[in-house]
Amino acid sequence: MLQSFDELYVISDLHLGGNTGFQICNQGATLAAFIKGLTGKPASRRVGLVLNGDTVDFLAEAGTEYLDPQGAVQKLRRILLEDTSFSGVFLALQEFVAAPNRNLIIVLGNHDVELGLPEMKEWLLENISNKKQEARSRVTMCYDGAGFACDVGGKRVFCIHGNDVDVWNFVDQKQLRELALSLNFGKTPPEWDANAGTRLVIDVMNSIKHRYPIVDLLKPEVEAVVPILLCLKPDCYKEVSRIMTVAAHLSRDAILRSIGFLSAEEEIKDISVQKEEVMSQFATRYFNYNAAKFMSAESLINSAYESLDVEKKQQGAKDKTVPQSSDEEQFLSPIDYIRALFGKEENKAENLRKALEKNLQEDQTFEITHQDQTFIDIDKQAGPNVHFLITGHTHLERAIARSTPGCYYYNSGTWIRLIQLTYDILNNSDEFARVYKAFESGTMEELDSIKDLGPKRNQPMVLSRPTVVSIIAKDGDTFGELHHVQTDGSLQPVENSKYPRR
Repeated sequence: MLQSFDELYVISDLHLGGNTGFQICNQGATLAAFIKGLTGKPASRRVGLVLNGDTVDFLAEAGTEYLDPQGAVQKLRRILLEDTSFSGVFLALQEFVAAPNRNLIIVLGNHDVELGLPEMKEWLLENISNKKQEARSRVTMCYDGAGFACDVGGKRVFCIHGNDVDVWNFVDQKQLRELALSLNFGKTPPEWDANAGTRLVIDVMNSIKHRYPIVDLLKPEVEAVVPILLCLKPDCYKEVSRIMTVAAHLSRDAILRSIGFLSAEEEIKDISVQKEEVMSQFATRYFNYNAAKFMSAESLINSAYESLDVEKKQQGAKDKTVPQSSDEEQFLSPIDYIRALFGKEENKAENLRKALEKNLQEDQTFEITHQDQTFIDIDKQAGPNVHFLITGHTHLERAIARSTPGCYYYNSGTWIRLIQLTYDILNNSDEFARVYKAFESGTMEELDSIKDLGPKRNQPMVLSRPTVVSIIAKDGDTFGELHHVQTDGSLQPVENSKYPRR
């Protein structure tokens, strides 16, 4: 029988963790106030709080590993008990589960996989309940990949993190079970075969993120983050090409594997051969690179500068800063092309702005009704008896009416900082120059300090909008809605996110 609630609140992607100065979540006090507000609701109301994945971020901790069975408890202790940025959150959770008619549900994500290990479960249950059996009974752990289903006012609600439809970041539950079994048997656990997303974070991105924290904050990833990284740090081309090539192979392999044409052993074995092709396609899409059409360095780069500067092209002006080459025909590889395009300090920010303006002009990443790939894939799996389907994982809030009448989809967004390159920023050279300088600085403080963008000089560069999905039964009906949590823990409804609309 499903658990039943009068009110259900779903949050995800808190990403608690990381060293001071590199923490992407700076909402600890707000989160604690929000939880305390739920605790203080009328005692007669049955209230559930779902932490829908990536509650803590073990991949952000110092000395991180793909999976760390030996050090996981100490890392969790540091995050929840010793780090003053987040210890108030844990105290609020303890008070929440100590109250009657309050239930906490924890769903596994892909950055907090260690929570599924036996010793971790026991440590968390014992500490969050303060060793009190009644409080302990109010905690539900959903670590088997099956998510959490419940009833709110007679409507079925299903919460799942959403990484299971992400080929980069799915968690191998069979492997996790075998590892837990080894630990329970007192044996040395087998080496964890991490998914591509975890390997990417640890092997490639963590070192880049310490220098350029925008990597974690900026959306969309490919359309915005990758071009900016190549401009800021052209020598990260090797890492970027690896990312793009693995992404291309993962997409191909997922399709072939689904129809039985590819075994796990055959995957991604010809990556080195394909890197040049993948990066050529990327550079062509975002920076007008076309190796088939242009053979000399000068003609290729001239074309790029002209395409990025429409006004100069129309006026017939020639950019004097265009790199020159000999008349000898030569093949210019994607990395040589990108280095030439962004090689001069005085004009690379402007060239980047024009490339981003062109490629992001119709971007719908931040539209709450945008049917992104996570929605499309998870919607296919959900039946008509799921009235409210809720995921996280993408960090992008959503409120969408599904094709089945009376059924709705929500994404609970995130509690970390986010950066959106809006039209106002990309359409203004001076604005973008300020933003680019902050990107170059490599500090969270510099990113947070810019708060006067836009025509009214009142737009912060870093968005702070901790999101919660509420499912409320009241007066014989059940409604879902997105909210942004204010600093005092109160909820501000997100416009046009309430379903059903009546």
